Amino acid sequence: MRTIETTIYEFNELSEKAKRKAIDKFIENDYIDFSDENESLKKFCELFGLSYREHSHYNSVFFTFNFDNSDLEDLKGIKLSTYLWNNYKTSLFKNKIYYSQKTGNFKKRTSKIILDNSCVLTGVYSDDEILNPIYTFLKHPDTETTFNDLIDKCFKSYVKMIDSAREYYVSDEYVIEQLEDCEYEFDENGNSCTYC
Repeated sequence: MRTIETTIYEFNELSEKAKRKAIDKFIENDYIDFSDENESLKKFCELFGLSYREHSHYNSVFFTFNFDNSDLEDLKGIKLSTYLWNNYKTSLFKNKIYYSQKTGNFKKRTSKIILDNSCVLTGVYSDDEILNPIYTFLKHPDTETTFNDLIDKCFKSYVKMIDSAREYYVSDEYVIEQLEDCEYEFDENGNSCTYC
């Protein structure tokens, strides 16, 4: 029997070469969870009666979609804006909630006038990203945008959000933050000795 002693390093104590290896290994082994974002997409499609297919081509993703209501295909401009407001207002907007504190107790008050559009589908940020083109259109409807165009913009907004998140999750900045926050330990070559 023999005993081998190994010196353990924190990330910031590694050489530049070992840091690069640790970052690359983390990216290679890390799983990026997009379940919240996918749930937003699912709720969006349920809301508007859409079915879709995801397509990948090299490093890009795009969608093709179908919707059940063929009457919507001809609507555009103010007519489309009015249709969306009249038929989807309660799904796209919620009454604004206010909280106040008196003598240590929180009091909740729901406005009957002011509407809020923050995270209305599932309660996470991805709701706002996928619905942003619709909110923009409702504020400033143009005469050329059709329902099909609007839904296409929503899917593109979703893809842009996913691409941006994926890019951030493989950035050195994010990985270094994870390695330091989780207090990973390494051998001198940058091989991980601990896991979160």
